[in-house]
Amino acid sequence: MSDLIYLPDKIGMNLRQLRQSSEFTLDEMARRSGLSKSFLSMLESGKRSARLADLRTILACYGYSLGQFLSEAHDPESEDLPIDPARVVQAAAQAVLMDGSREEGKYRLLLMRPVRSDSDIELLELHLPPQSQMTEGNTTIDAEVRGIVRRGTLLIVLQGDEYIAREGDEFCYPGATPHLLRNYTDQPATVNLIIAPPKF
Repeated sequence: MSDLIYLPDKIGMNLRQLRQSSEFTLDEMARRSGLSKSFLSMLESGKRSARLADLRTILACYGYSLGQFLSEAHDPESEDLPIDPARVVQAAAQAVLMDGSREEGKYRLLLMRPVRSDSDIELLELHLPPQSQMTEGNTTIDAEVRGIVRRGTLLIVLQGDEYIAREGDEFCYPGATPHLLRNYTDQPATVNLIIAPPKF
């Protein structure tokens, strides 16, 4: 499974602001994280994508989790009206966790910004093109997985048992159970997933 994260410019900008507010230079961050100065600079300028592990390593240097960073990050210039972040989360605040969509037939997984940074769940949005699946094979996660199919039809494979979930259908399973999510149809599918406790 690819763990490449597409970092929009504003996420890179937030990484830069976090570094500067911590009074770290790029050289210091390179030393602390074990990543190159040029790589860090390209991330901050939005010119480079990152592996999930690299982003977690960077954020750990500041004492942040990925979920906490994304929940607190925002782009003040994108707000036309004052928004109370305790009640409304803007769509632009979502982050792309895994993105194979630039390759034909690959999925896209978005981490939606939680309303509260101390939230005990994570909301993900999974886009599956026709005839695609989320991973090469079965996967596990140490959390409960709940979902609702917003568009299309989904095949859920749990330890070899197959279940069909259509638009509007909900599902739930322990993530520790080997599982696979597949769109076997000729139409795109979109699924909202709730992960508890947060893992990203």
